[in-house]
Amino acid sequence: RTEWMWRMPWPAALTRLLTREFTRLINIAPLLNHNHAGVSGILYTVASASTDNFFRFQNNAQLLERAVPEIYGMTNIADRVALNIVDALIGQYEGQQRSRLHHASTPNELRFSQDPVALDMLSFLELNRARAAAGVPLVTNLTELYLNARLMELGTDEPGRIEILRLD
Repeated sequence: RTEWMWRMPWPAALTRLLTREFTRLINIAPLLNHNHAGVSGILYTVASASTDNFFRFQNNAQLLERAVPEIYGMTNIADRVALNIVDALIGQYEGQQRSRLHHASTPNELRFSQDPVALDMLSFLELNRARAAAGVPLVTNLTELYLNARLMELGTDEPGRIEILRLD
């Protein structure tokens, strides 16, 4: 099946696999900022990878904050997610997809949860902590996406309601 998948355009292949072939999905996302979504996290990566022409949402924060939770919340996707993982070994708080190690921090963590919104919110807060430590202005206006995701009952965006268990 791998050979068949790579012959199709990537978003179409992933969407077809998600809706017809896969019964469970494990999503892994880096700790990386996004200028309109806050983080290129769990919600964003699944939504962007499973949609043709995602560029129409990419550069418009108002469209993105509604589209990402709606795409992720589709029953063929959200119901199949078994585990979400955030690779927070190194986090980049500026630069989006461009590699900028001078705008990076090292939380040195791997985060696991079934709640994609909680992981994205923790990533958003971690990137703001790194910005504060570097003297870079904080991002405070990009939380509408996570509020919309909570309203769709995809998870919680309230830091006080997120239970964190640390393993050494």
